[in-house]
Amino acid sequence: IYTTINSSGFAIPPDNLLDKPIFVNGGGMAVDNTWSRQVYVTYGFSVNAGVTLHIPAGAVLKFMNMSGITVSGTLDVNGTEALPAVITEFRDDTAGGDSNGDAGATTPAPGAWTGLFIPGGGNASFDYAEIRYGGGYFFKGDRDACHYGNLRKDGGVCLFTNQQTSAHSGSAA
Repeated sequence: IYTTINSSGFAIPPDNLLDKPIFVNGGGMAVDNTWSRQVYVTYGFSVNAGVTLHIPAGAVLKFMNMSGITVSGTLDVNGTEALPAVITEFRDDTAGGDSNGDAGATTPAPGAWTGLFIPGGGNASFDYAEIRYGGGYFFKGDRDACHYGNLRKDGGVCLFTNQQTSAHSGSAA
């Protein structure tokens, strides 16, 4: 399935799991959204101010080609101990299977996607979330805004409980 970040009328019931990933084109998310327990692949996107994105237990979010997410609204990632939510890179076959269909010919690498950016006014909470292979370079307007970790908080609010971050380039946050 290919869709855009703001598709209307697009919903997958939580008990209907697809055998292939959902490819989501980037852009700014303009309405609240709760994603189902699926595998999502994206070139990156932003959660606009005043908007909330809920990512539930078992969901896997994979980023491609040095993309990432900017959270100016609210990102709520709620996994469980038995079924964490995973945020990783496209080539990570250990989370959500072989999304790029190359039968394991490629392997994930630290710095493959830029990471999560939480500017002033943004809020993010992570419970039983695994964040992997982020930390690629991104630039947010000035020389001092370069980033090499899974997460960059620049005035926003982040809450971590039962969080795991691994295989990243640079510092974790």
